[in-house]
Amino acid sequence: MDYENEFLIKKLNEQNFNSNSYVQELTLNSLGVDGLLVKRQLVQSLAEETNGLLKKNVYKNYTQFIETAKEISYLESEMYQLSHMLTEQQTILSTLMDISITGEKVGSKSEVQSDKKEEESRKNLSSLLEKVEGCALHICVLKYFCFFRRGPAQYRFQVFYELDNLAIVNVKEDPMLKNVFKILMFPDTRLFQCDTAAAKVRIQSFEDEESEEGYQVEREEVIPDWLVELPENLDVCIAQRDFEEAVNLVKKGNEHFLELTKHAVVKEIRTRIERRIKNLVDVLMNELRVSPDRSLQGGPRAARRAVGLLIKLGKSSQACNLFLKHRSAILKHSMKQKKMEGATVPFIKRLSSVFFNNMMETGREFNRAFSNSNSCASAYVVWSRKQLQQFVQTFSRHVFTTQVSLRTAAECVALVKGHCDQLVEIGLDILFDLSNLLQADVERVITESRDKMLEAIKLRAAEDKWRPQNHQNKAGISKFVEDMTEIGIASIHRYIYDECWVALTSNTTVFSKSYLNFLDDLLKLHTLTSNKLIVDSLVVTFRAQLRHVEASLNSEIFKSDVKFIQKNANFLLETLLTLAEHRFEEKLGFGSPQLSELHIELPRLISGTSESSASGKSSVTKYSSVAYL
Repeated sequence: MDYENEFLIKKLNEQNFNSNSYVQELTLNSLGVDGLLVKRQLVQSLAEETNGLLKKNVYKNYTQFIETAKEISYLESEMYQLSHMLTEQQTILSTLMDISITGEKVGSKSEVQSDKKEEESRKNLSSLLEKVEGCALHICVLKYFCFFRRGPAQYRFQVFYELDNLAIVNVKEDPMLKNVFKILMFPDTRLFQCDTAAAKVRIQSFEDEESEEGYQVEREEVIPDWLVELPENLDVCIAQRDFEEAVNLVKKGNEHFLELTKHAVVKEIRTRIERRIKNLVDVLMNELRVSPDRSLQGGPRAARRAVGLLIKLGKSSQACNLFLKHRSAILKHSMKQKKMEGATVPFIKRLSSVFFNNMMETGREFNRAFSNSNSCASAYVVWSRKQLQQFVQTFSRHVFTTQVSLRTAAECVALVKGHCDQLVEIGLDILFDLSNLLQADVERVITESRDKMLEAIKLRAAEDKWRPQNHQNKAGISKFVEDMTEIGIASIHRYIYDECWVALTSNTTVFSKSYLNFLDDLLKLHTLTSNKLIVDSLVVTFRAQLRHVEASLNSEIFKSDVKFIQKNANFLLETLLTLAEHRFEEKLGFGSPQLSELHIELPRLISGTSESSASGKSSVTKYSSVAYL
């Protein structure tokens, strides 16, 4: 493989290399698809290696550029010192010549004019800076080279560059470009033109003065070289996206500053480093910001690096806020991908799976990153409740409609409750919030289903002739037994006689099936707030069926069928009601006294006495629902 790699490098470096010919040659000489894949992998690895080398060279050259610029600055400072010493000697000689015999200094006319010009320049500069929007006087004058542009105000501050990080380069004069100089600040370059040649010279002199001032400070203060170079090293790390190293340098610098609090130069260095820290924070926060042109498929793991580094920089609050916004965007994007297709239950299964899997993943990543921050934990809880509210809005819009049955709605609610129970594993319990958000819709569905149940009982009662069921043959009776056993009534054999006859009316068996299904659905919708409504609905529907039995016992039409009616009443109160009580307690962990109280109806119905006769009152039938009025 090394030989093939060297051969490929040599081939690609040929001056007359032709890519099309090379591809055709590979196609002819390769051994099938596997051979082409090997060649493709070889070319790809070489490309990646070349890209890496190019990147390293770019940043290596940048580092060397900075170091060279510093060396040039030091040499210029030394030359300036020499020039300054010569100028100082010349000034001393001139001063001696101007002193009169009486010892009084005679100022020359040129010096007076120079002082006036300097004073006038200062006044003009102060006046200019007062008109500049967003520029501080001490910053513009002392530390930075500033650019201005015209705006709504007469001038507006546009950008500044640190003199330590830029180089002023002379540009060769030509008829088109006069009094021009170039400013290099990696990776940008700007070209400027002065009004006069003298102005160009003054700019160069300003740079020399600043270089000299920094050189003198560094010589006087005892500060490590790595600390002086720390701002530039941070720039390199940020440019290379080596954020971990940048954070380590910041930490190292802050620890060292504790030992240099009395040094005057520390304040200036710290100011420069703080600007780099702000830049670093902005870059890391941009990693978490959501924008339309950025992919969201990476999930929370893609943001873990930025979050961890922001926390190390003491920006936990900002990191938490952006992390949760990032997760909101991912969740919203994932939910939008699930379009309403097919039946309600399969759709809700897919929708719930996407939502709660994202919530679970977010919770785990959040606990890993912000486990030691209580303030961030509260923000996560608030975020979770907001996401749940948005999910419930979508859920209710598809589930609680007139086209969706009670059974479907109950199955969907039970599904979501199960997902909420799983979130407890990561310390997030939102089941109570879910119940509150669904309460109004759940109560409405229960009420509507109860009313439909009562209406069906009323219609069946009007058609009930109190006749036993005949299933014609063994196949028919087997199917009946299978259906009843499936809903939990395994003792139905006791009511079968003559192979295919059942000593129960079709009204009784149909009510039994519908009542047990009604019970199962209500138990799936059960919460502490809906418990009373559920129990009342179960009691009122069962009582409505008993009222039909009681009315038939008291009717002259069915006087000859009393024993048969009483047998159906016994089935309802002993078999069906007992089974309902057991299911209620098994599902919820506690029983219902209201359901148990219905058993006292059996002795009265078997004895044939009405409720009003047994109590000694007038014979007026009582109903718990308006369905019979």
